[in-house]
Amino acid sequence: MIHLELKSKDNDEIGLEGMIFKLRGAEQIRHGHIFRTQPRLTISHVLLAVKSGEGRITIEGEQHSLSPDSVFVCKPGQTYGLETTSADYLELYLFRFDIFSETNRSRKRMQMVMEGELHTDKGRIAVPSTVQTAERCEAVYSYWKGDSGLERFRSSLVFQELLYYILGGMDQSFL
Repeated sequence: MIHLELKSKDNDEIGLEGMIFKLRGAEQIRHGHIFRTQPRLTISHVLLAVKSGEGRITIEGEQHSLSPDSVFVCKPGQTYGLETTSADYLELYLFRFDIFSETNRSRKRMQMVMEGELHTDKGRIAVPSTVQTAERCEAVYSYWKGDSGLERFRSSLVFQELLYYILGGMDQSFL
């Protein structure tokens, strides 16, 4: 079992059981041919998962290649930009989410976690192929764009399940 935790702004360790992951938005992005986005500033955590195609992502000025099933995470306050590297389509999912944790003073109070981040290879998360990232992301997205609040609630649950499988496949812990 992998020990996973975040650190709060007070440098207190927070176990996953004391956290709430709140999905704020889900997008399916598809660009064809050559395109480039301007750097975007994140105000919440962002998880990007590539479904198909190839390209590059720039996180805080550092470029990384995008390929199918690659997953990247940006924390609040970081910038990222996307571009294709060929005439093929680049299709990916973008999920915005916040992380809340119980406070030290009271288990009845929650605080937003801004400082903690996943141990990654500069934003990239190594996800085993058995996780079936694209299929799980499609489920999150399809429930999110549903007509009812109940479907968006289901989207949040499926997103947490996606995080469960991604984190379960990691060989490192949170900072």
